[in-house]
Amino acid sequence: MATTILIADDSPTIRGFVRLVLRSLGEPFELLEAEDGAQAIERARSTLPTLALIDLHMPGTDGLAALRSLRADADPRLAALPVYLLTAERNEELREACAQAGATGFIDKPLKPGALLESVRRALTAAGAP
Repeated sequence: MATTILIADDSPTIRGFVRLVLRSLGEPFELLEAEDGAQAIERARSTLPTLALIDLHMPGTDGLAALRSLRADADPRLAALPVYLLTAERNEELREACAQAGATGFIDKPLKPGALLESVRRALTAAGAP
């Protein structure tokens, strides 16, 4: 089964940066993109990705709402999907709410290639991805 990573961010620049960094690994990842939380939920349900990277602050359905929706999904594979939230948020109460909602972790913005790659590798290893 191919390793599929869902990237959800309202910024095409951020999605492009994440795509570029992940491609640098030289792995044959299937990369899916979403422009907001609602689209991320829809894409996750239709593809069952291995990992999701979701921006916390997006218009409409934000990352926390998307995370809560995924965790409440009837499909246990989606409910257990590793989800890292991309964020510049420093509010510890909000970060704690995300952790309690089931966030796997956070990747801080501005994004740094090394931190992004480390988080992705750790999540894929924990998920048993090739």
